[in-house]
Amino acid sequence: MLGCWLLSTLCAYTLLLRGTSDLAWRVAFREAGSSLFTLGFASGDRLHLSVIDFLAAANGPLIIALLIAYLPTLYGAYNRRELEVTLLQSRAGEPAWGPELLARQALVRTESELPELYRDWERLAADLGEGHSNYPVLISFRSPRPYRSWVVGLIAVMDAAAMRWR
Repeated sequence: MLGCWLLSTLCAYTLLLRGTSDLAWRVAFREAGSSLFTLGFASGDRLHLSVIDFLAAANGPLIIALLIAYLPTLYGAYNRRELEVTLLQSRAGEPAWGPELLARQALVRTESELPELYRDWERLAADLGEGHSNYPVLISFRSPRPYRSWVVGLIAVMDAAAMRWR
C-alpha cells in the first residue's frame, strides 16, 4: 500500500510539474522524485515550481507517517482474531472441528458454557466482517501456526451450534 500511495503521489507531482511548466518529462519526474523522497528539490529559480516542490516534500513524510499510524490498528485487529482462534484450540482441537468441540465440552461436563462461546464467536464474526471490509490487507495476514485459521474456527463453531440445536 505504501508503494502504491508513494508511486501515485510521484506521478501526480510529475504531472503537476509538467503541466505548469515547460519541463521535459524526465526533468519533471526527477524534480518530483527529488522533492517527494529526499525533502530537497532540484528546481532552480522558478518560484511557481518551488511551491509544488515544497508541497511534494511535505507529502512524502506525511504519507509514511499515516501508514505507520495505520499499523497498530491492523495489528490490533489481527491480535483479536488470533486470540479467539487460540482459545478455541483447547476446546475444539487443532484444526478446530465442530464434533470435537461438542465432545470435549461433554467430556468435562461444561455444555452450559457453549451459549457464551457462541456469543463470543458471533461478536468475533461481526468484528471480522467489519475489520476485513475496512482493512482488506488483513485478509492476507495468516496465523503463525499451519492448522489454525479463523475460517476453520468459525466453521467449527457454526457446525457445533448446528449440531447441538437441531
